Amino acid sequence: IRSEVNHFNNEADAMAYEEMGVDKYVFVATLDSRTSEICQSMDNKVFDYKDKEEGVNFPPLHPNCRSKTRGYLGEEVEKTLKRRARNPITGKNELIDNMSYSEWLKKQKVKYGDKAVNTSIKQTKNETRDKAQYETYKPYLGKDVKDFETFQKIKYNDTDKWENVKKYVSISRHGEMPSNLSFNKYYNNIKDVNWEAVDFSPLRVDKHFEKHSEEFNGIDKETYINNAKKLLNSDTNDNILGFVNDSGFRFKYDSKNNEFATSKPSGVIETYFKPKNGIEYWEEQVKEYGNKKDV
Repeated sequence: IRSEVNHFNNEADAMAYEEMGVDKYVFVATLDSRTSEICQSMDNKVFDYKDKEEGVNFPPLHPNCRSKTRGYLGEEVEKTLKRRARNPITGKNELIDNMSYSEWLKKQKVKYGDKAVNTSIKQTKNETRDKAQYETYKPYLGKDVKDFETFQKIKYNDTDKWENVKKYVSISRHGEMPSNLSFNKYYNNIKDVNWEAVDFSPLRVDKHFEKHSEEFNGIDKETYINNAKKLLNSDTNDNILGFVNDSGFRFKYDSKNNEFATSKPSGVIETYFKPKNGIEYWEEQVKEYGNKKDV
């Protein structure tokens, strides 16, 4: 529909200018982040009305084309004209001197930097697809990514955090993410900021509990989980031994009570049990996985 309306509007303008005796027209693209590359390249170029060819040098050039034309008013008058443009960073409309899209874009990059402008343009052009992606991610991310604007800022401006958003959502989709491990807590744990063991994977906790509960005199599952968390979150001392390996996995051993636990960097608990050979098992773990730091 937009293309058809654009066609009729531009044809009507062309007829009006030709009736006024104007024999040339200016191709006018929209100065904003949504404009197609082909329209960018045609912007502010002058053509003879007799040579106009829709789809080649006269809009619409493509489906949903927003470009227009106007009569060419002569070199001196053209220099005095103003145009409206949407600032790619602030999103505000601005009145600027008459210039081509390429000249306008160059000025924006000088003012704000190539990366900022290119990122803003990419965000705008991908908005529809990103909104669909945001809607699929939102049930997993909850309030930690509060709105679509925040989602896009992470996606286009924070590569590391975006990679962790994708990992978190993927793990959640597969049912491996504990419901009490929010994305913010997950990300802080990955970055070792106020690290805390949170819970077992929902798909794995029953298997570990059934295998090891008798080692703890038949405790219930909730107590089993809480004791694992308590050990992993305990500071090291004469009885509590611990280290983080090079991959960020946490190892803890309570030498007094012969209890061993490990956790992923994310805070998802991997296992909790009483080693049959006690301290020797712990020493084997230290030897095999190596000490990065005590925790």
